[in-house]
Amino acid sequence: MDENSRFVKIADIIDGGRKLDIMGWVGKETVDCVESYNEKRTQQIVQTLENKIQVINRKLKIKGFFFNEDIGNVFIEPEIIVYLLKNKFGRTMLDCAKELNQKKNALYYDKDFIYSDGRILKNMVEGLYYEHYKER
Repeated sequence: MDENSRFVKIADIIDGGRKLDIMGWVGKETVDCVESYNEKRTQQIVQTLENKIQVINRKLKIKGFFFNEDIGNVFIEPEIIVYLLKNKFGRTMLDCAKELNQKKNALYYDKDFIYSDGRILKNMVEGLYYEHYKER
């Protein structure tokens, strides 16, 4: 990212009996706080995503992105959502954009999405994010 951020462990989840570290960017001055999700909570998140997968797939196919509000997420770290969508639902091209230390404000996008007019989505992510969240 930049000199005002650092890459740290932000959460750990238990998936299939294995403890997995989820890494993400935080502000340089942020106090480290690691969220822990047990197997039951991880499966609840997977179930929530499974219930929203049609919405996710439709938005990714049409627009190339979706927001936290589209999946009803305000408390789960976006990096966990990306990890689970990649590893449980095969969405390997997915990435997320968020402000540092913001769980509730996230945009998830297809890194390879190109609009029919030739615009490349990954070059537009910052603008889409700020347009959506700064108007609130």
